[in-house]
Amino acid sequence: MIPQTPLTWLVGLACCLTVLCQYVLGQAAVFEWLAIVPFELVGSQHIAPAPLSTTLAGEWWRLWSPSLMHFGILHLVFNLLWLWVFGRQIEAIDGAWRFALVVLVSGVAANLAQYATGSVLFGGLSGIDFAVIGYVFIAARRRPMLGYQMQRSLMIFMLIYLVLCMTPLSSAIGLGAIANEAHLGGLLAGLVLGFVLPRRMSDMTFDGMVEQMTPTIYESLKQSMQLRKWPDGRVLTSEQVELCMEAVIKYEVHNNVPAESRVGFIDNGTCGPRDGDDTASRDEPEQIKWVN
Repeated sequence: MIPQTPLTWLVGLACCLTVLCQYVLGQAAVFEWLAIVPFELVGSQHIAPAPLSTTLAGEWWRLWSPSLMHFGILHLVFNLLWLWVFGRQIEAIDGAWRFALVVLVSGVAANLAQYATGSVLFGGLSGIDFAVIGYVFIAARRRPMLGYQMQRSLMIFMLIYLVLCMTPLSSAIGLGAIANEAHLGGLLAGLVLGFVLPRRMSDMTFDGMVEQMTPTIYESLKQSMQLRKWPDGRVLTSEQVELCMEAVIKYEVHNNVPAESRVGFIDNGTCGPRDGDDTASRDEPEQIKWVN
């Protein structure tokens, strides 16, 4: 799994190491290096943040680095879970460069959206999580053949959660302080990138699409053919079934998939005479009778 999605693992590892530094070095020390703008401590509970121009003047990493910081193990685990489920799809299907662009752009968009509210001490991967969810949601509907999987009900749930966190009810049920603007900024960035970045199916030749197929896409197409449904639940038309089958067969030939693992394989050993059939009759060719 790591060879297929190394960047997803790398982002997760970077977040884990950052949280470890927060525990070892202290929150303040890590925030001084990774917050969206530099700041100075004033007393024990107040800070004096520098303007954003300071970041833009050379400390450009700060535009993205707050995404690495988390406030507790549960915060980290839940964010990494969403990245694993949806970010890994982007890297496996569209490649590491596409995934890197989504992570970079959405991280910056989420952090700037949160900073625009006047907040400086924030962090977390959740803005990027909302972005990869939005990206996969769009890609699953624009290019279902490529294997993106996301149910519409999950997007509805995430939108309800997003709205809920913007109300006083979130504090009443113990969710605590939440970077709502970062979530919203990340989601919008992911939706836009989902529309802009993916190549439309009509822009690709059939052979070119087969050449770009990954094992993940291959298995998804096989499952779609068996169920007669796309991963998002939409029913395949007869033309789409034929197209999927042709793509799967070409992939199997191009990648030398073992015969016994290919679609439509029939074991010749099970097609002979049944036990108890006369042995002699098996050796004699069947007579053809002409009927006038």
